[in-house]
Amino acid sequence: AVNAVPRQRRPGLPRTVLWAGRLEPEKRPLVFVDALARLGERREIGDWRAVICGDGSLEARCREQIRDLGLEGRVVMTSRLSHPELLASMREASLFVLTSHGFDNQGMVVVEALAAGLPIVYCDPRLEEGLTPRNAELVAPDARAIGDGMAKVLSSESRRRAMGEASR
Repeated sequence: AVNAVPRQRRPGLPRTVLWAGRLEPEKRPLVFVDALARLGERREIGDWRAVICGDGSLEARCREQIRDLGLEGRVVMTSRLSHPELLASMREASLFVLTSHGFDNQGMVVVEALAAGLPIVYCDPRLEEGLTPRNAELVAPDARAIGDGMAKVLSSESRRRAMGEASR
């Protein structure tokens, strides 16, 4: 069982979008990076950053895509984090995004994001356990829809807060 994790967001930290998983095709990290580029086009969101936690065969391609899309100042890639480090990242995040589609069952990372009180954007309707319209935004699996879903959640502090409470 995962216990609720108290939020510990540092003052002055921009809104943070968190993605965590293996950097492998089935997890679709490149789609996430594309979605971040679309998020960068949305001025109503204000200051934001993204953290990609994980390692795998697509690490070099992710770094290249981040550079090619001009996201180097906004996107931080970490290697695989220890469990306590991942939970610490979740406590500081504003939003968790899951881009897997047609692959995952209900992964532990979703349970951890819920326990951390994070709103979630996801694109696989089969991942229903614990995810409802009250705490998660279900979007189509393409980068545009994922970016729009992130923008919808990030642009409203009250919506983010309500979704986070529903996750807890």
